[in-house]
Amino acid sequence: MTPRRFILLITTILLCDIGLADNGHLISMTKTDTYNVAVFAQPWPARVGKLQLQFIITDADGNIVRDQSILPLRNRGFLELETPGPFSFSYTLAGNLQPPISIDVLPKASIFLTYWQIWFFLIFGLIFIILREKLAKIHARRYPSL
Repeated sequence: MTPRRFILLITTILLCDIGLADNGHLISMTKTDTYNVAVFAQPWPARVGKLQLQFIITDADGNIVRDQSILPLRNRGFLELETPGPFSFSYTLAGNLQPPISIDVLPKASIFLTYWQIWFFLIFGLIFIILREKLAKIHARRYPSL
């Protein structure tokens, strides 16, 4: 494997986390007599601030339910998480109160932890640029006529 392909492979692996387009992290899956409910949260892990909830509801046959009178929080909702620690919430599905869902809320993340992929590429990019310049100077000193 050439160095260029190796760097491309590593870059692709590291960018996979950024490129995911999904509903978030599955935090609850419940089954009632009539419906199957999957609750997703984004961003994950839950931190102080806004938490978006996505509900995907299917009937017994596996068809997605789109009736607004059945869907909780109109299929998408936001929760404002104010303090770190345990947090629980409940929702209604077709007028029936569902069991509460409990999650742990973490403190607000620093800018370095939130954007770690960007910092990773900046630091390693800088290291590779410096290394390339040093190697070019060594090559120029060793072979001055080239």
